[in-house]
Amino acid sequence: MGAEESLFVFEVESRGRCTLERRLDLGGVPSFLSFRKGGEILDVVREGADEIVTFSLAGEPRVIGRVKAPGGPCHLRVDATSRTAVASCYGGGHALHYTIKIDDALEGPLATIPVGPKTHSAAIEPKSGAFFASSLDDNVIEELRLSGLASEGKQVLSLPRGAGPRLFEFSGDGAWLYVVGEFDAQLHAFERQGE
Repeated sequence: MGAEESLFVFEVESRGRCTLERRLDLGGVPSFLSFRKGGEILDVVREGADEIVTFSLAGEPRVIGRVKAPGGPCHLRVDATSRTAVASCYGGGHALHYTIKIDDALEGPLATIPVGPKTHSAAIEPKSGAFFASSLDDNVIEELRLSGLASEGKQVLSLPRGAGPRLFEFSGDGAWLYVVGEFDAQLHAFERQGE
C-alpha cells in the first residue's frame, strides 16, 4: 500500500468478502514481512530505517524486539528451528547474521558477510540447513558459512550476465534451485549435481 506504516489483517468469508479485523501500526514503512512460529511472531524489515522490528501476535500485538540492520535490509530468512536469521542488505551489498533469543527477539548482528552489490534475498537448503544469498548486480549466489565473527560467503553459482537474481528457493528435497531473474525476466532452474 505504498508508504503505509500499518499491517492490515482481514477475515475472508466463504464468499470472498473481506472484513478488516485489525490494523497493526508497524512504526514505519516495511519493505518485507516474515512470519514464524505458526504466525505468532512477525519480523518487520524496515529498509529505510536500517532496522528489524519483531512483534508478538499472540494475544494483543506488541513489540518484543528491535535490532539495527545497517546497509538497507530488504529481506529476512529464518531457519526452521527459529534460532538463526539472515537479513539481506540491498544498499550495503552484504548479509547480516542474527541469532534468535528465547523470547523470540533477534539478537545481533553477529557478523556482516560481504555478498555483492544489491544483495537481495536469502534461502535455506533443506537438507543441510545452510543459508545462501544472492547478489543482483554480480549475478551470483553464495553459500553463507555462519560462525559468528568468522562468518563468510563462498560463491557457489554464477548466473548468465544480466540475469539479476532477485528471489530464489530450493525444492523441498534440495535437488533443484529455482531463481527469478529480475533483469532478464526468466525463471532459472538448476539441478544439484552429486553431494
